[in-house]
Amino acid sequence: MVWDITDITTNDIIYQDGVFAYNFTAGEAIKKGQAVYVSADNTVSITTSTAVEADSIGVACYDAANGAQIAIAGPGNIAVACFDAAVAVGLPVYGDTYGVFDETAGSAVKIAGYVVELPVVATTAYVGKLLLV
Repeated sequence: MVWDITDITTNDIIYQDGVFAYNFTAGEAIKKGQAVYVSADNTVSITTSTAVEADSIGVACYDAANGAQIAIAGPGNIAVACFDAAVAVGLPVYGDTYGVFDETAGSAVKIAGYVVELPVVATTAYVGKLLLV
């Protein structure tokens, strides 16, 4: 299933003074709010359940086509993101499911962040806020 945030307004990433996003090249079509991993030199792709592709480095700030530049909100940011379920506030989550965060580690070995706002059902995904670590 391809997760997509289609009903979020321009406040999809919350920036704070001194916090910024990292610039990468999209290794495939990526939607805002999806979990991504580094797939090649300066390139990111959507996380999957395989061991190499499981550890998320952050959340896509906006949609990008394959080969386009994309900003990735990384550690220190609070971002609106896609989740696989209504994960409880305060729990750690991992980015090892296709483009979404969940509370089961699966193939991931590092925590991607902590839920700061309960994910709720949106158009095609659970959407909530995540403090990225």
